[in-house]
Amino acid sequence: MNQHPFFWSSLQQGLPADFINVVPMVYSFSYESGLTHGFQISGTTGYTVTTGASWLSIDITGGTSGVTTLTIGTLLTNSGSSDWTQTVTVTSVGLVIPIVREITITQIFEPQPLLFIYTEGGSFVGELT
Repeated sequence: MNQHPFFWSSLQQGLPADFINVVPMVYSFSYESGLTHGFQISGTTGYTVTTGASWLSIDITGGTSGVTTLTIGTLLTNSGSSDWTQTVTVTSVGLVIPIVREITITQIFEPQPLLFIYTEGGSFVGELT
């Protein structure tokens, strides 16, 4: 059993334990820049939001208890040859034992054409991916 004084005190007084929930916790973007998606953060404590990715944007860097929507967006087009993956971290503030939630974000790479189509005269017609 947890012997932390605050934990024991909370149980004795019937107080709810602090929490932070994030939905969804995993999301994949297409390769384009300028895409956004909303993530619901709910909880009983304040929090900070951080990311180390230069290709992602976050519209808030923290909040208070309650329900909030965090919008994460893509700043760059992934025209490389592999997916980009990064974690956005939501961390409680003011608690003795912090609550940490991680959102895993992936941006797939841009599909490259497999076949270019030209007419017999050399005019470009299209491409297949």
